[in-house]
Amino acid sequence: LKEEQVTQVLGQNRNLGTAIDLIGVYLKNYEIDKADRLCAQIAPLCLERGGVWYFKLLNFYTTVRMKQSRYQEALEMYKEYETLINFSPEEAWELYDTVYRNFGWIYTSLRDFPKALEYFEKCVSVKRAHGVPAHWFDQWDLGKTHARLSLQLGRFEDLALAAQLIGEALEMHRTAEPTDTIMRCKMLNSAGECYMVRGDFCQDAQARNHCYDKAIKLQEESYQLYMQVLGPKKPLTGWAMEDLAGAYQRRGRLEDAKPLLLQALRVECSKDIIKLASMARLLDSVLELHEATSDNAGLAACQDAINEGLENLQKRGIHTSEAVSYAALLQKIAKILLAHDELNRDGAVDLLEEGLRYLSGSAERSRSGQPDTAADDEEERHFYIPKAGQQELDVDAAALHRDIEVQLEQLRHSAAAEASRMIFEVVDDEVTESCASPQNFTSVD
Repeated sequence: LKEEQVTQVLGQNRNLGTAIDLIGVYLKNYEIDKADRLCAQIAPLCLERGGVWYFKLLNFYTTVRMKQSRYQEALEMYKEYETLINFSPEEAWELYDTVYRNFGWIYTSLRDFPKALEYFEKCVSVKRAHGVPAHWFDQWDLGKTHARLSLQLGRFEDLALAAQLIGEALEMHRTAEPTDTIMRCKMLNSAGECYMVRGDFCQDAQARNHCYDKAIKLQEESYQLYMQVLGPKKPLTGWAMEDLAGAYQRRGRLEDAKPLLLQALRVECSKDIIKLASMARLLDSVLELHEATSDNAGLAACQDAINEGLENLQKRGIHTSEAVSYAALLQKIAKILLAHDELNRDGAVDLLEEGLRYLSGSAERSRSGQPDTAADDEEERHFYIPKAGQQELDVDAAALHRDIEVQLEQLRHSAAAEASRMIFEVVDDEVTESCASPQNFTSVD
């Protein structure tokens, strides 16, 4: 259909209402790209109508931005949403309970934990003002926020209180919502993370291992339930895999951690809300684990995920909008290629040279004062491609440029030395071939 025809169809109240409901369905199934595109499509129509139409859309649109880690945009949207509420907390306490909680989550994502705690405490206060006891959700949010504050402020002893609050919330939830498996998984994961961090700061080895074992038990239950209800390819399952792998590593169970990290990498590289920073972190973890277990050959299992991840990032224009970070990612992939097999040297050189081109292009745009608009131009020419925020790595572009140049010089020197050896290595008057093609571990541009 042409654009005007789509607008005409969606302009009918019934169709527009269905479209808004469909956004919620997409969000439930983690189809974030589809949800974002639909929000962008119907936003002008909802704004034109105003009232409950725009009110409901803003609620969903804020959730989309949160899923995409575009937290500042989410905050601005939700502040606008709050202005559309025509009731006071005394008149609609249940609505305000939800609004306060959502603000708490947004401020948590922005790492403003004191502000988040303020809003989560408002959730408790607005209930008490109407004779309603605190909910398990309140207990959970308060526990997580106390844990984050304790780390932010260096008060590690407060982690015990946080773990207690989360544990109590989990037991309340088991009783109140026995069929809400997804939420239970999230709470199990939170409790496991809290015990894992507590273990990291324990001086006593026995106490430390006790915390890690507790974390493993909680993370295993979360992971197994996610696998039952969502399967191995959903983002929530991928995050659970990474957390459980981290707990296993702390107890020296490296072989148990290895397949979990590989699958977590596959999930990250294939999902709608792919993050360059998360892909880079997982690549580092996978390489470290394979080197620790003397299993460099096993790195070949990363090939498809890496290629899919690069294609996914390029599709969303991250290779141009975050050119420096993308160059750093290419360097990490080159490192994995070489760790897998020195025969992948040519592929590593290609990736490093590509990284230099991105660095040079970014530097040239910075000198000329031009923004990285290639991705935006592509969207205008083709169609709207949603992307997540928080894609950048903490990278010094100049230092990265020098590092890559040194690596390239070393690789070229070793290649030249090897070629020289081949020329003079004669057996029965024939040149002995010592080169081979990469072992099915290649990269994409």
